[in-house]
Amino acid sequence: MHLPLGEETGSDLTYQPTLDVGTEFKGNSGQLRFRVVVPNPSLNVKICAGNPDAKRLYDDLLSNYNKLVRPVVNVTDALTVKIKLKLSQLIDVNLKNQIMTTNLWVEQTWYDYKLKWEPKEYGGVEMLHVPSDHIWRPDIVLYNNADGNFEVTLATKATLNYTGRVEWRPPAIYKSSCEIDVEYFPFDEQTCVMKFGSWTYDGFQVSRSKEQFLQYYEFCLP
Repeated sequence: MHLPLGEETGSDLTYQPTLDVGTEFKGNSGQLRFRVVVPNPSLNVKICAGNPDAKRLYDDLLSNYNKLVRPVVNVTDALTVKIKLKLSQLIDVNLKNQIMTTNLWVEQTWYDYKLKWEPKEYGGVEMLHVPSDHIWRPDIVLYNNADGNFEVTLATKATLNYTGRVEWRPPAIYKSSCEIDVEYFPFDEQTCVMKFGSWTYDGFQVSRSKEQFLQYYEFCLP
């Protein structure tokens, strides 16, 4: 059973085969096209009614929950965070200032032992959607940002599973530094790397697991 807290419209994203999109930039040397391979999302919308069992579950889980404490049983345990980056839009590539602007979905998954429950005790509820700022979240930031905005600022909802698995998929617009060498233009290839990591935790406290990372960027003539 898939029930949110209260009445809302939820969405499940499924990803289809990849698709090429291109953005053209005009300069004194001619035209330059930036091609990137991205997933093509299809949206399945589910409308779920409010449920008293979900409300009771929310109260039981979060009434004494401390979102400031890293959710591990032992303080010496590392918490693994799995990260997927899904490119929604390539907004701009500034060749002069060497800055790439992208719109990304930063999907983060981890386990929180304090957010586990028995579905049979809550009317069969196996999933719960809660505001992400009500629970602990990993402070994953873009290290090589170019505008001083390190982190995701939109507090979207997180999905809780009865096993303790937490999924959070916030969208974000990033401006990242990208070294672009056009010495051999138009016969060159460029690679832009985005460096993500925890801002306050070291690898012994929060470890990253890179499930999927889009790193295929290519400059080419149209």
